[in-house]
Amino acid sequence: MAKVPKPRTGKGTPPAPTNTVDNLERPEPTGQAPLNFKVPDDFKREFKTYAAARGISMTKLLMDGFELVKQRG
Repeated sequence: MAKVPKPRTGKGTPPAPTNTVDNLERPEPTGQAPLNFKVPDDFKREFKTYAAARGISMTKLLMDGFELVKQRG
């Protein structure tokens, strides 16, 4: 007759306190967050072309444009 191992009882020992994670603390911000909205196809094409022709990213163009709007008032 084959020997069958005895089943484990309980969940085992808990992890040491140094291995636990405090899930109540906020993680450090990554510095960038996605911004998602829809625009007409023609606008996107013109916006992307304008940024590319000037060698800047679409993100930089959007941020610069937003700064100008804020300054206006």
